[in-house]
Formats: sequence, C-alpha cells, structure tokens
Amino acid sequence: MIVYGITKKGLADQLNVSEEEAQKYIDAYLKGYIGVNKMFKDTEKSLRKQRYVVTKSLGRKRRFPDFNKLERWKQESAIRSANNFKIQAEAANLFKKALVDLKDYLKEKDIYLVNLIHDKQNCRV
Repeated sequence: MIVYGITKKGLADQLNVSEEEAQKYIDAYLKGYIGVNKMFKDTEKSLRKQRYVVTKSLGRKRRFPDFNKLERWKQESAIRSANNFKIQAEAANLFKKALVDLKDYLKEKDIYLVNLIHDKQNCRV
C-alpha cells in the first residue's frame, strides 16, 4: 500500500496503529526503497509543472488539467492517483511485452493464447 502513496491515516486505520506508528512504517519503507520516494517526488513535480504524468517505457500519458486549481487534499489524492497510474501502466506494459516475447515460443510448443484478463492469461494446449 505504501508504494501507492497511502496516507499515514489510511495506513493507521488498516493496521490498527497510531498515525505516528504508521508514519514510522512509511518513513522506513521509503528509506529502504529510495527509488520509490524519488518517483513520488518526480510525479508531484511533473503534476505541478505540466499537469500530466508519462510512463517511461511506452509514453502513456495521464492528464490532470485542473491540478493546480484543486484544493490541497484533492491535489494529494491526484498525486496518489498519478503514482498508481505510473505503477499500473508500467506493469501492463511489461506484461504485454512479455506476451509478445513469448509469442514464438508458444507457437513452437503448439500453445494458443485464448484469453487475457488483467494480468492473467488462459492458454489452450
């Protein structure tokens, strides 16, 4: 949940701990995963400057045209949504690339992709 930008109140409620304790968990996580914290900061910077975020691998873009006009709590929610978008979109991009990379192998083994649902695939052998 921390990677998606959960607030200390949200984490405290989920873990049934104080907000101070929840903040310690968040701080420890971000200290251990410096890249996540950098992504959070870069995302916020992009939103404030450009009012959109872009994925690195395929350039998917999500716009937040009214970001700078929003109340602070709505901006914070938009930042969390933008972080979530980048994570989910990159995961989808990797999944699609993996399927393309597997295409020849599956054909060679006489395996057919029948259906895709989110991150699950059904094959016929």
